[in-house]
Amino acid sequence: MQFAKLIYNDNIYYVLIVSKLTGHYRYRHIKEDWRTWSSFYAYVFDENEYLKLLNISPDNRKISIKAEISVSKNSAYIDRDARCWLEWISGDSHHLAACDKSKRDVLNKIQTDIDHNRKGMMSNYWRVRLADDNEHIRFQVPDSFSRPPSFKIFERQYFEVSQEDFNKLLMD
Repeated sequence: MQFAKLIYNDNIYYVLIVSKLTGHYRYRHIKEDWRTWSSFYAYVFDENEYLKLLNISPDNRKISIKAEISVSKNSAYIDRDARCWLEWISGDSHHLAACDKSKRDVLNKIQTDIDHNRKGMMSNYWRVRLADDNEHIRFQVPDSFSRPPSFKIFERQYFEVSQEDFNKLLMD
């Protein structure tokens, strides 16, 4: 999970890049033949939404930011692809040749969605919360909702990292 900065048409966007291992049973009723694959997700936040993350504090404990544009891709080479895409979107031009067509397709999809102001009925919300000890950050992987989701799920499902590690995820 990492952010990349994207400047397009003189606007700044922040793309949260997430790779997940997902799967399902081929024979779901008898729960046999589990199959897995990697998926790559790019959640696009405008600058105002992203800046909310920089203001998490004891006075502002819960933050939900909205990505109205998201792109996903399944890949057998997800780790390589995600690293390549991060380098490419951040402007490291000498790695451009190493990025395959699918990465260019992802960026083209993001740019097309921005150009046409394509926003689905569902937005992807990323919920972030300061833990009670004021030293750790709890968060969940972005998920689709028609309106901002409740923070109630934090009672049982979340990732938790130190504030220092969370700040490494964010960009200056």
